[in-house]
Amino acid sequence: MGHTAIAHRAVIMLSTMALAASLAGCVATMPDGEPGSGVRARPASYTPAEQKLRNQAQPFSKTSLQACAAGAAAGALLGLLVDSLQNDDRNNSRRDKVLIGAAGGCVAGMATNVYVQNKRNQFQDNETRINAMIADVREDNERLSDLISTTRDVIADDKRRIAEVNRQVRNKEISSAQARAELASVRDNRRLLGNTIEGVKQRKSDWTDISEMERQAGANTAGLDKEIGQLEKKVAALEAEAALIDREIAATPAAA
Repeated sequence: MGHTAIAHRAVIMLSTMALAASLAGCVATMPDGEPGSGVRARPASYTPAEQKLRNQAQPFSKTSLQACAAGAAAGALLGLLVDSLQNDDRNNSRRDKVLIGAAGGCVAGMATNVYVQNKRNQFQDNETRINAMIADVREDNERLSDLISTTRDVIADDKRRIAEVNRQVRNKEISSAQARAELASVRDNRRLLGNTIEGVKQRKSDWTDISEMERQAGANTAGLDKEIGQLEKKVAALEAEAALIDREIAATPAAA
């Protein structure tokens, strides 16, 4: 088998590995859950709102962001391999190929250095590049607006669930153990919300770092910072919803 054929097979193999790494981080983090993630396997009893919340929270999962960074690293290694195998001295430099591979490894782009360098590779003009970044943050903000709306629906349902369980406990219709079992979904929803808040905070921190990198490079980041400010307000809104359900849980011994 010739050198070209061997190289082709090697590229295909590493492409598959990089893709698997990125998909594991950016797509499949939430459904089955994992220890410490605040997510459990989907039960048949999820309400439509609860399932919608889980779907909407997925892009902001803390574990998803971490795995995306791993996917970006795998993609970068793929870019280096392609460069060495092709020994190409044309317009694309080794740096460009590493960035292309890294971008493929983490579509979410929140490995900040990779994201910034890839945008700089795409858009040489500062204003055009910052506008592209603003569009990305705005997309995050739009997704978060939908997530906050769904969170409020889920919390409203949880408050009704808590009130009904309290009524049953007062009337001695169910035991404390049964009440705790009935409210397991409330606790599960709260864990999910906490994990999501941490993920969103990390996302906001990433965007702040990205803005700082661009500002140091001489770009005008006022518009980007304004959009990031909207993201920060949404973090505060999610924390307010978490505080609301925490008060409900604290006032309900059976939910502890």
